Amino acid sequence: MLVSVIASRAAGGRKPVRKHFEQYYYLSLIGVLSHVFLDLFTPYGVGVLAPIDYRYYSFASVYYLDPVIALVLFTGFMVSRRKRKYAKKALIAALVICLVYLGGRTAARQAAFSFARGKLDNFIVKSISPMPLSLWQWWYVARLADGSKRTGVLDLLAGNSYEAASYPPDARSPLAAVARRTELARGFLHLFPDAHVVASKDDVGRTVVTFRALSYSFQNESKFTVMVYLNSSGKVVGRKAVF
Repeated sequence: MLVSVIASRAAGGRKPVRKHFEQYYYLSLIGVLSHVFLDLFTPYGVGVLAPIDYRYYSFASVYYLDPVIALVLFTGFMVSRRKRKYAKKALIAALVICLVYLGGRTAARQAAFSFARGKLDNFIVKSISPMPLSLWQWWYVARLADGSKRTGVLDLLAGNSYEAASYPPDARSPLAAVARRTELARGFLHLFPDAHVVASKDDVGRTVVTFRALSYSFQNESKFTVMVYLNSSGKVVGRKAVF
């Protein structure tokens, strides 16, 4: 709304012009809605129903920096700028290509789920996420009945799966339970339900309960983590998040 008012003033003089306001208002609305729509296809997801429902929804079919979508939209924009005669057709074509691509990626993710269930015997596949700069590789998080987890790569083109790391069952100590109840940890687990939880001691004797998002562990083991520090009496004395 504010952007529309500012833009309409710039286009229509000192007083807002209704015609200009409506144009910029709808343009801003399309920008916001398209941003939310595209976020639905990233592993992060988006809370589309907030504040009624704060859960994050996601198709997790494209990486949040997807070169194909960026290239298609940029090409459509450049054609529309240089060839005014074909501007509308170029932009519509770019949007259609992006929608078809998103649909194809969503179907490919479902194929990756089926492929993982066939390859990972005795494992329950918890999540499938797109790998950056790859059209056929997917990152998986799977769990055994005892709570242990495994991460790895599914290569649909080669028809193989590769294990990256294995994790023991999550820490279930009383201090880990206290850490889970902190607002930071609850929010993190809400966003990353496949997170691995481990408890350890630091140099000064505090218990450190670390929550690590396994769906992003292919990037860097130290990223996408939350650490809750507790003293010997079980009191939370510190929190830290790394993204």
